Amino acid sequence: MNSLEIKTRFEELGPYYTKFNIQGEYYGGEVSYDQDTRPTQFFEWCKSYKRILELGSFEGASSFALANHEGVEQVLGLEGRDFNIRKAEFVKELLGVKNVEFKLQNLEKPNLIEFGHFDAVYCTGLLYHLSKPWTLLEQIYQVSNYLFIDTHYATQEEVAVDKYMGIFYQEYGYNDALSGLEEQSFWPSFKHLALMILDSGFKISKFIDVPNVNGSRAWLLCEK
Repeated sequence: MNSLEIKTRFEELGPYYTKFNIQGEYYGGEVSYDQDTRPTQFFEWCKSYKRILELGSFEGASSFALANHEGVEQVLGLEGRDFNIRKAEFVKELLGVKNVEFKLQNLEKPNLIEFGHFDAVYCTGLLYHLSKPWTLLEQIYQVSNYLFIDTHYATQEEVAVDKYMGIFYQEYGYNDALSGLEEQSFWPSFKHLALMILDSGFKISKFIDVPNVNGSRAWLLCEK
């Protein structure tokens, strides 16, 4: 496939958010994941990662970065939008990646057990898009011993959902690729994020508070 054919196909599948380097040329959106340090932190913290479950794989950029690391045998990306999976599958074909697979899954109503056990779960940019994030954490505990999280958290405790305190955040549904699938999400405060994690069965073994223009954000490693 030549560069014109590649560009045409990107436009047909798009719009893309992610910018991809294909054979030395960039295609797709405006945002490059080339300098994303989250996979690096994940591999530094997590010592078991042959089989990785990525939650909210979007257009596949993080999936390919994880799969490219030495020792990774399989990455399964679960994504709630079928059009994002089509975008990711096209890039996967262009890059010739063999150890990544994408599956459609609404992570507001997850069923992770059907996919088996994983050495580690990579969950970045997802929890703060969910209306009940603790339900996903409970399922993650059933399929892996290690969980890497990157998420926003609330700096105020304005509302209670179940027993957790935080804020509601506006989402825009299925057609907005950068939103959650429901009309609103729930951001717990850091205290109640930690409580959710502990309630699921995990313990927090490592933590970094990450400066972010869009609000308070943290990276965590959780272990059984």
